[in-house]
Amino acid sequence: MSLANTTWTKRGGGSCPQCSSPYNNRYKPPNCLECNFYLGGSYVPTKKARLTVPKCTLVVSGEMSIYSTYTSSHDDTCLVVIDNNGKICHHQTCKNQRAILANSQKLEQFECKHLKMADDVKEPLAVYKSLSLLASYPCDDTTKAKLKEIEEKCSENLPIIVQVSPTMYCVLGAPTAKNTVGYCDVRVRGHCAMLFQRL
Repeated sequence: MSLANTTWTKRGGGSCPQCSSPYNNRYKPPNCLECNFYLGGSYVPTKKARLTVPKCTLVVSGEMSIYSTYTSSHDDTCLVVIDNNGKICHHQTCKNQRAILANSQKLEQFECKHLKMADDVKEPLAVYKSLSLLASYPCDDTTKAKLKEIEEKCSENLPIIVQVSPTMYCVLGAPTAKNTVGYCDVRVRGHCAMLFQRL
């Protein structure tokens, strides 16, 4: 039997009886989109509201300034640090470029698109300098102790959490060899978003 001779039907689809405009049964509209004929469906397409994400948000200012810069349309961000020792961008491609310049003794020439975004910086949506809900945070005692230690080490000008966009936060943690500033970007959605809103 040859597949070319088989008559196929469009399963899961229908068409308007008046103008024959096709539609998918799963997304059957109340009226035909072409001629407005009543079809009896219930699907109404909705436009998803776009998040207003600033290109660059200030996290910390001073001798060492830290910025959270926008990297894609999915509300992704990376950290940029500008201080007396130079400029550092934590985006992976920029890190590689900076390493090449550092090995070539040309570190002062380092520039990237994320560093340029720091020229048009916006204020953060919210700044949290203490973890007021730490006692009710559902975690083990070791994690609570580490969070309390970070909170105690923070000075008045060093926030623990900075909200840089509707779903993205910059959170202070323990500095590491890869992340010497200690801040990292955290995307918050669903149940966690409600916890952050209560801070």
